[in-house]
Amino acid sequence: MLSKASKTEKITNFFIIWGIICILSIVVLIGRGKRWFSNSFSYYSIFKKGDGLSKGMLVYMNGVPIGSLTSYKLDGNNNIALKISVFEEHGRRIRKGSVLRLVSPLLGSKILEIVPGSVNDPQLANTSYITPYDSDEGKRILLGKMSEMPVSTAENIMSNISNMVERLNDPSGPLFSNLENFKIITNNISKISDKLLTNQEKIDNIFKYAEDTTQNIDIITRSLRQSSFFKDKNTKKEKSSIDLNESYDPYKKSK
Repeated sequence: MLSKASKTEKITNFFIIWGIICILSIVVLIGRGKRWFSNSFSYYSIFKKGDGLSKGMLVYMNGVPIGSLTSYKLDGNNNIALKISVFEEHGRRIRKGSVLRLVSPLLGSKILEIVPGSVNDPQLANTSYITPYDSDEGKRILLGKMSEMPVSTAENIMSNISNMVERLNDPSGPLFSNLENFKIITNNISKISDKLLTNQEKIDNIFKYAEDTTQNIDIITRSLRQSSFFKDKNTKKEKSSIDLNESYDPYKKSK
């Protein structure tokens, strides 16, 4: 009995140990794929806006993933302080003059990208600050590198759309100004309509008075025409009679 129990325990222990080894192997494989056990460099930056940021999003350099976003939060100035982790083998590529920017592809979610500095510049040390793309210094560096950077059509489209939306959302921009002007015009039209409705009775009386006046003018005009006609006719008749009498008076003596 003891030998049978001992044999069963050995088999059970073997499977338990084998199972543990398998689990550890799987964890190691996943960890290597996720780079859980590899060393990395950490850098931080400060953005003005955090639209599209998500913890764990990949960080790219020239289209190749080299790290990920570790964390981000609001700082004391209400800016976005973010921390990125760069794989150890790519840490030497992060040099002075590098810029961290947020890219918006035409399809898919936003990504973080490091625009590398010159290979002749010194390497940034671990936990160093990377210049953000939306700072004055970042804009100056990116403007200088514009001819070297491959910019896709999709990125240009998204950049133009982003600028357009930003302008439309600007309270002092043209959209809000036009809306305010339209509101003023609408209010003025409403006031004019109210006044017209209020004075409708007066307007009707004015038109009625004008119509009556026109009718009276017509009556007076006709009366004047008739009076002038008969007067002219009688005058002509009198003149004709006098002329006849004078013409046919054979007994009239000359003085």
